[in-house]
Amino acid sequence: MRPSYRRASTRRSSSQTAVTTKERRSVPVGVHRRPLAFRLAPAGTEQRIADSITADVTAHGNHLASGILGTSVLLPVLTRYRRVRHAAANARPEDLPGWGYLLVQGTETWWESWDPAAARSRDHYMFGTVDT
Repeated sequence: MRPSYRRASTRRSSSQTAVTTKERRSVPVGVHRRPLAFRLAPAGTEQRIADSITADVTAHGNHLASGILGTSVLLPVLTRYRRVRHAAANARPEDLPGWGYLLVQGTETWWESWDPAAARSRDHYMFGTVDT
């Protein structure tokens, strides 16, 4: 079911901000990052989606709170929609979950997991890249 952006209302779910569809089902905001990244969002909805992603980032204290696919496109989406401060703030947290945490741990690659004890792979593209 494709979300209705005309009647969309943002509300908090247990783990992410959600957009309510016509049928009152909620769709995690992380789902909307990829359509924005690949310019597939319905015309006229882009700013509203970007606003909801920005609100989600802020609500989580600039910590990553999306799935693997949503995380990998987060920074490009935020910067494309002129949320550069939010993108920079999201890349910096030095506690879990966050890219800054991995840097504090002395890593030079992304791990398969935020938890060092659970990371089977320490050279993993799983959480995207931060291009400088």
